[in-house]
Amino acid sequence: MRKFRFVAVLLSLALVVLLVFSISGGPSAEAHDEEDDDEIKTKFDLVENTALVHPITGASGLLADGLGGKIEIDGEDLDKLKFKVKYKAQGLEPNTWYYLAVTVRESHTDGTPDETFPGGIKPVAIAVAGMARTDGAGRLEFEGKGVLPNVFDDPVTSGVSKWRIDQQVRQIGSGELRNCVECILVCRPTTKVELNEDGDGLIKFVSSP
Repeated sequence: MRKFRFVAVLLSLALVVLLVFSISGGPSAEAHDEEDDDEIKTKFDLVENTALVHPITGASGLLADGLGGKIEIDGEDLDKLKFKVKYKAQGLEPNTWYYLAVTVRESHTDGTPDETFPGGIKPVAIAVAGMARTDGAGRLEFEGKGVLPNVFDDPVTSGVSKWRIDQQVRQIGSGELRNCVECILVCRPTTKVELNEDGDGLIKFVSSP
């Protein structure tokens, strides 16, 4: 009789463990899927901004050379778009300070150019992630984070449904051209984002040159 009771107890415990595991395991997997919906992780080359840099010096940050950049964007709170970035570049001016920036621009749905913002691209927000000083060989390494506030709220241009996120290495006082202030190195490709229908997260991104 005791033997049967012992077996029954073991079966009961096994059933309880199975139920607890199934209950606790389900939500965590679902949360992981939801987290993936509003996160962006992408890598990019850093190339000279040929529209601004004169003469071209050969500075670069190519992924193929073990350089380049990486950005991780957390779209959980669109009012405070958090991001983390890494930059590695070479061929810049030795022992010189540069600042690292991330920008968001809204795109006209049809890409129609206008007199103020050629190419249908309109600057919305900029966040400076920090500053870095090159070494004696002109090599730069930087890792930082920041927040882009309210970039998707009430766009000035009607019909906007797409945005682009760019990363730059900038130098104070170097000039402005094509809506990029003091940009020495720019990302390639850019990151393009759209909001889902509910507007509660970044669900789609594509990279293009």
